[in-house]
This record gives sequence, structure tokens and C-alpha cells, in this order.
Amino acid sequence: MVTSSNFNNNAGGDDTPSFSDPEDFQENVTDQELLPELMAEEPRLEISTDRIIVIDNIPKVGTDKKDKLKKILTNLLVTYGKIINEFYPEGDNEFLLGYMFVEYESEASAQEAVAQLNGYRLDKSHSFKVNFFGDFERYKQLPDNKELEEAVPYKNPGNLMWWLTRPECYDQFCVLHDESYTTTVQLNTRNQPTLLKAREKWTETRFQWSPKGIYLATFHDRGIALWAGEEFNQFMRFAHHGVQLIDFSPCEKYLVTFNPNRVGIDDQALIIWCVRSGQKMRSFTCERSINLSWPYFRWNSDDKYFARLATDSLLVYDTETFTLLEKKSIKIPHISDFEWSPTNNYISYWVAEHKNVPARVVLMEIPSKNEIRSKNLVNVVECKMFWQNQGDYLCVRVERYKKSNLVKEDEKETLRYSGLYYNFEFFRVREKEIPVDSIEIKESCYAFAWEPNGQKFAIISGESTSKTAASFYRILGGTPGVAGKVELIKEFKGKSSLQISWSPQGEYCVLGTTASKQQASGCHCDFYDVQANDVVILNKNEHEHMTDFEWDSTGRYFVTYVSYWNYKLENCYIVWNFQGKQLQKVSFERLYKFSWRPRPATLLTAEQLKKIKKNLKEYSVAFDASDRVFDMAVSKEKLEERKKKMDDFMLFRRTAAKRSQEQKQKRIEFRNGVDTDQNTEVDEIEYTVQFLVETKKEEATE
Repeated sequence: MVTSSNFNNNAGGDDTPSFSDPEDFQENVTDQELLPELMAEEPRLEISTDRIIVIDNIPKVGTDKKDKLKKILTNLLVTYGKIINEFYPEGDNEFLLGYMFVEYESEASAQEAVAQLNGYRLDKSHSFKVNFFGDFERYKQLPDNKELEEAVPYKNPGNLMWWLTRPECYDQFCVLHDESYTTTVQLNTRNQPTLLKAREKWTETRFQWSPKGIYLATFHDRGIALWAGEEFNQFMRFAHHGVQLIDFSPCEKYLVTFNPNRVGIDDQALIIWCVRSGQKMRSFTCERSINLSWPYFRWNSDDKYFARLATDSLLVYDTETFTLLEKKSIKIPHISDFEWSPTNNYISYWVAEHKNVPARVVLMEIPSKNEIRSKNLVNVVECKMFWQNQGDYLCVRVERYKKSNLVKEDEKETLRYSGLYYNFEFFRVREKEIPVDSIEIKESCYAFAWEPNGQKFAIISGESTSKTAASFYRILGGTPGVAGKVELIKEFKGKSSLQISWSPQGEYCVLGTTASKQQASGCHCDFYDVQANDVVILNKNEHEHMTDFEWDSTGRYFVTYVSYWNYKLENCYIVWNFQGKQLQKVSFERLYKFSWRPRPATLLTAEQLKKIKKNLKEYSVAFDASDRVFDMAVSKEKLEERKKKMDDFMLFRRTAAKRSQEQKQKRIEFRNGVDTDQNTEVDEIEYTVQFLVETKKEEATE
């Protein structure tokens, strides 16, 4: 502040102006307004403390063990990021007080450390309690007498599996169509579908059914909404701005949402939610350097575990705590991919070749982490694993090479392979010691698929995408004294199919090619009946510009459609029966997506299903009678409709005849007294047309 003495001590006397502030003056200009650039760099408590964590319940040791403990803790903490500072408070006797402070370089590292280390068991007597340093300040600001919030009253959502209790049990499907982004849920009734529910802008981008079909998920800029019940009321909302991908756990207990735009920024890229409560169970960070594939997490069959790949390790999480199993990752150098068994807590993974160490395919049990089977493979380029849906068999498609060379490209050495061929390794998981069978295919392999609930599978291979062969195999189980084997049922050559789609109930299979795999003119779907000892072609169909196809859950209907996202014209879907006969064709100006509603697995045992199939003729009597009643009702409706149309036409005809008779005199006057209604003379002109039917060449004889 400028004082009066600085300016009043002037020889000029009283004429000098005074710039002094009055004694009661208070400065109202903030530092932010005076020095905005400098104040922007001012350390802020709420920002700086987000990188600091507090770890409680560390061992209280003296000087003799202090250095050793610090080394152990540092090695543990550095796995989550670069450490800027560590502080271990000590008492008067130089013993540690049982807690420590750690400052990381980034907030993401601190968040990962808190998530992973909270509850970490260092030894039998010490389990960590980890919090952010900033949480302590926030806890201080909470009022002491804060009243407990009232419990949210339970809202009964009704029977979420209502569509399975209907006597007709019609399949349902959802369609996103038209410029207004209308979403409709329809029943697949006979002759034509029946509208069940329709809403404009129900979703902003797309929709997705849950694995059991209980929930319909719609995508919005602010997050995901789930709809359920007979009226498709909103069941739950999950606030995750910019979400683009979602994934349900197999039992629909959890939902994973993903915003790829947050990758490498914070821990809001990936979030796991509880479907029933809407609670956020945990969020995850994703590094941009990682080659992301979706789904990011892979779940076991009962939602107890989920896992993902990391560099030279496999991260398996437990859904009870949403932390790593046993608080640590599974170290597997050079692991390339993994898959869960659909029924057991088995993980199959493969390890790439490294120097002179061969590649390996391993079956591991979780949570014990015991290897129950492994097989070494040499000259491996890549492996792809396929589990049969009942977990009885595992197929590993192995791409192999005969020669490899190091080629220098853009100042980098790249490994090039020649003489590529394929091996298929089949693990019989249910049999003793898990025997392995192999088949070899010399040509390129484009597709592989197991028959659901069966022992058969199909392979598409060939020299090129325009000339392929489809092969159907079955696995014969071993008997005492006789080893099992893989047997070829039938092979079809000269095909152009690139995709395989089995009926969910097995036996029937479709081989096809969509526009994304081939040119629009080559889009087709061929229907096959795959029997135990033979394969019969049922039908061959073409659907020009077809972009997608899909079986319904019962295996009775198959749909092909053209999506506006891939092709702007001829948007429609066609429903076929399992034999390839066309049942319906529905066209749209814009058709974006078609999806059948899934069904949960049946509660019937294998013996009950076998009994039903055996006595199917007895059950079919009631269904045949129901079909006849329906046909009679339809016939009656058609007859009534035809009669009404005929009555309307005859009424129109009588009205027209009466009007014509009333106007007859005027017509005669306009036509100079000629009654054209009575003129029956017609000028006929006859034309003779000649055309060549056949030509013959004969030699003239002398």
C-alpha cells in the first residue's frame, strides 16, 4: 500500500496531490485478477494430494529391519508407477509408526495402487489399508450429526422372464430402422410379425440384448439404459459419458462399459457395474500403448472371475473384492492369448515361441493355478482357441510355417514366413489325462465352428476366397482298448463360402458369405443337415448385398438382412426356416440392425430332453391341433376379407353403371348423335410374323 508520507514530503507544499488510501480502505482486487498467469501455477491442495496415498498397517519395526522392509515395500509399490517420494513416520524410539506416505508421478498410478493394495496381505499379521491423502481432508468436512439417508424403497420390476411364460412362446426380435431411429420389438408370429413395442429415438446409436435376453440395452451420450419387463420399462441407468462398447457377464450380474476416448487419460475409460443395483464396482485405466481388443475382460461361466492380458502376465480378478486373485498377477512370459472354458474354471492359453523355446498350449485350473495339461508346438505363427459350448472339447487352430526369414523393412527387421499350413489340435477335456488328436490342412483356413451341444465341427479352407471347400468332421470317443479319433463325415469342394453358422440346437448348419467378406453379388447362404454319417444340402439361397445373418435361439428360424450402415439401398430382412425356405421379407427405407432376443439355457436335464425327443410324436398331436385351429381361423379371416372386397367391388360397379346410364344422353349429344356404347364394329388388322426356329446342315449326296 502507498502511504501518504511518500508523497507529502515535497518542497512544493500543499499543491502536491495525495494518492494515499483512506485508513478504512480494503483491497477488493484478487491475486487471480492481478497475476492470473502466475496464480495458475500455484500449488493446489486438491490437485497435489490426488497423487499421494496413505498405507496403514505396515509392520512396526526398528532400525535393524527398517531398511529391509523399505526395500520390500518399494519393490511392491513401484509396480504401479514411478514413485516421487516415500515417507515413513517414526516414533521417539526410531520404530516405524505403522503407516507410510507415497507420492506417485501420476494420478492414474495412485488410483491403481489404491485399488490393488487395499486389503493386500503382506504376511499373516499385516493386511494393508490404503486411502488417498485427500480423503482425510474430505472426511473432516463431513458434519458430525449428519442424518442417515432414507433407504430407497424397493420397486418390484415384475417377472423379467415374462416372454417365456406365454403359451405360444413366439420368438421376439428387435429392429432399429428409419431416419427417425425407431426401435421396435416384434413377435415372430406366423405369416407376418406382430408389433409388441415401438419408440422413436429409444436409442441414440444402437441397441444390444443381454446374453439371456432379460435386458435390452440402449446407447446414449450420457451412458447406458437397461429396459426390462412386459412394457419394457427402464430398469437401470449407468452414467458413463461417451460410452461406445458394452459387455455383459455370462450370468448378467455385471455390465462393463467402455469409452475409448478416455484411454490413457484417467480411470473412467472402463467401468464395471452391478446390473441389479446400478452400483459402480470398479473403474480401470487403459494405456494407449496396449493393443486393445473387445471384450477387454473375459468372464468365467459363473461370473466369479474375470481376466485380461498384460505384458508377460495374466490378470485374474475376483468379483468378491474386485481385486487381483491372491493380490498378484500370474506371471507367464510371452503369453499371447487366452480363453475361459464355458462350463469349468479352466483357462486355456498359448505362449509364443521365443528363441529356442517352443510355443506351448496350456490348460490351467483357477483359482489353484495348476496346469492340468500342456502341449509343445514348434514353427508356430499364431494360435486361435475354440471351446465347445459344453466345455467337453477344446480346439486349437495352429498356423505353422516351414521356413522363416528376417527381412529389413523401413530400417526394422521383420520376420517373414513361407510354406504356411494349419494344424488343428483337439483336447478331450472330459477324458482321463486329456488326450489330444490332430488333423492337418495344407490350404488356408478361413473359418472353424463347433456344433452346439454335439461332437461335430466344420472347417472352411481353400486356395483363395473364391474357391473354398467345406469339411464336416466328428469326434469319436474312445473305448477300452480303442483310442478315439477325428473322422471326416463329408467334404464339399468348389464352394465360395467363408462363414459358418450352426443352429443353436445343433444338426443344422448354414455356410454363407456376407458383403463384408465378399463382393455383393456373391452373398449367399447354403443350408445343410449334418447327420452322424452324412451331410445333406437342404437349400441354396442368394441375398444380394447381405451384410449380416443370425439364427434365432430355438434354431427354427434364420434371418439375413442388409444394413444401412454398410449399404444404402435395398435394406430389408428375410426370415428363412431351418431348411432354407423363405417365410417373410420385410423392406425398409433404412434398416440399421436386426437382432433376435436370446433365451436362457433350458432347465431340463439331458435325460428329460432325451425323453421328450423320444416321445415327440405324442407331444406333436397337441401342437398339430393348435396349428389346425390357427389355419382355420386364418382361412375364415381370409374368406371374410375376400367377401368384403367382392362386395365393395360390386357396389362400386353398380354405382359406376348407374352414373354411366345417367350421363348417356349427354355423351350422345357430344358425339353428334352417335351412340358409341352400341357400336360393336372393330377394325381388325392381321399381321404375319415369321421367325427362325431351327437350322440344319446336311451334306448333299451325288
